[in-house]
Amino acid sequence: MLIVRDIVYYGKTTFGEFLTSDERIGTSVLTRRLVSLQNAGIISSETMQKDKRKEVYKLTEKGLDLIPLLLDMAEWGASHDDNTGASHSWIQQVNEDRPQSLHDIRKKVKAGEALFKPEEKMNLA
Repeated sequence: MLIVRDIVYYGKTTFGEFLTSDERIGTSVLTRRLVSLQNAGIISSETMQKDKRKEVYKLTEKGLDLIPLLLDMAEWGASHDDNTGASHSWIQQVNEDRPQSLHDIRKKVKAGEALFKPEEKMNLA
């Protein structure tokens, strides 16, 4: 879910970007996880047009279906720990019209956009 989170929340799409996550995942573990997610049909990859040596990863339709779970996990975390980075006001905003929020988030992620700027993390107050 960390890779899915990084794609949805922060717009990360390359191996190098995933390596910069706070969890400091090792290269061999990251490689295995990316392959596993591809084999499961959750992400797909394509060769970057500007640099043919790099792969760009994105969520498939099956992967996009994980967005509600990701939001539920953020809500659960925020309700049990104030230090998760998921602000209560952002969660409340998402839940005010959850179907529309899910539609908007899905559309944004499909377009290759992130919910938050990398420096914002999830701190939308």
